[in-house]
Amino acid sequence: MHKSKNKSSRPATIADVARHAGVGAGTVSRVINGSKNVLDETRAHVMRSVKTLGYTPNIAAQSLAGGGLLRIAVLAGNPSSNYMSQFLLALLAHSYRRNCQILVQKFARAGSAAPTVETLLKNGVDGVILPPPLGDSQAIVDLLVQAGIPLVRVGTARPELEGLSVFIDNAAAMADATRYLLSLGHRQIGFVKGSAKQLDSAQRYEGFHKAMIQAGLEPNPGWIKLGNYTYQSGISAARSLLEAKKRPTAILASNDDMAAAVIAVAHRLNLDVPRDLTVAGFDDTPIATAIWPSLTTVRQPIAKMTRIGLDLIYEEIQMRRARKTLGPQQHCLKSRLIERDSSAVLG
Repeated sequence: MHKSKNKSSRPATIADVARHAGVGAGTVSRVINGSKNVLDETRAHVMRSVKTLGYTPNIAAQSLAGGGLLRIAVLAGNPSSNYMSQFLLALLAHSYRRNCQILVQKFARAGSAAPTVETLLKNGVDGVILPPPLGDSQAIVDLLVQAGIPLVRVGTARPELEGLSVFIDNAAAMADATRYLLSLGHRQIGFVKGSAKQLDSAQRYEGFHKAMIQAGLEPNPGWIKLGNYTYQSGISAARSLLEAKKRPTAILASNDDMAAAVIAVAHRLNLDVPRDLTVAGFDDTPIATAIWPSLTTVRQPIAKMTRIGLDLIYEEIQMRRARKTLGPQQHCLKSRLIERDSSAVLG
C-alpha cells in the first residue's frame, strides 16, 4: 500500500513545502500566487513538492483565479479597544472601494510571529496591514519581507523600518498637549504612560518631559504612573495619583482609554472635572465624546491614516504584479489638539 511522504496527521503547510523543496517560504508563496518572478525549474520543483505533500492552497487558489478581489490581513495586537474599533471601522468602510477582503488575525505573543506568518501564507493573503504596536516589531517586519508579502505599517513609531508607513510625530503631539496645559496655568502635572512594551508610549512621555523641561519644570517622579493603554490600567494609575495626600492639578494620559479612567476615578472621589482637575488624553477615539465631561485630547487622524495605508498596500500589490514596487515610503500626518470640557484654566 502506497503511503504519502507527509506522515503527519495535520495538513501540510507552506513551511512543509518549503523544507521539502529546499527553498524559502517566500518562493513557495510566489509560486502558489502565480508570480512570474520565479525560474521555471524552481516553479516545477516546488509544484512537485506541493503534489507530493498534498498541500492545498485553498483560498489562495480561488483568490488567484478570481483575479480582482484582494485579501488583506490585519494583525491585531493593540490593547486599546477604542483605537482598534476606530481603525477597523475605517478600514472596513474603505475596503469595498478597493475591492478588498479584510482578514483580522489576532496576534498575542511575540513568539507566535513565525506560525502567524505561515498561516497568512497558507491562506494566500495578498498583503498585510500592521497597526501599532506590531508595526514597530523588526522581527515581524523581517518575516513578512522574507516571505515576500507586501506590508504597510499604520500608526507606527518606527517609520524607518523597511517598506510603507503612515504615522504621526508622537513626541511633538504630546509636547503640544503639555504646553497647552501649561498655558492654562498648570504646573503640577501628572502623566500616565502607555505600555512599557510599546515605543509610542516612550515617545509620548518624551514629548511631555521635553515640554516640561523647556518650561523650567522638572516632572514629579511620583506623578508619573505606568499604564498599558487599557481602561483598567488607567483606573489603577488614577487612584495612585488622586488618592495621594498631594495630587496634581492636571493629568495627561497617553491615550483616551486611560484618560477616561482618570475622569471616572475623579468622579468617584467627588472631584469636579475640570474645576478640581484638568484631564487630557491622546488619539481622539469615540470614547472622548462618549464620556462626561467630554475629553480634551490629541487628535490622531486614525481613519485617515488607515485609508492611506489601505491605498498604499493596494497600489504596492498591483505594482508587484507588474514586477515593480512603490519602494520605501513614509507618510507623516499632522495631529492637533482638540479642546473640550475636561480642561480649564487653573483657578
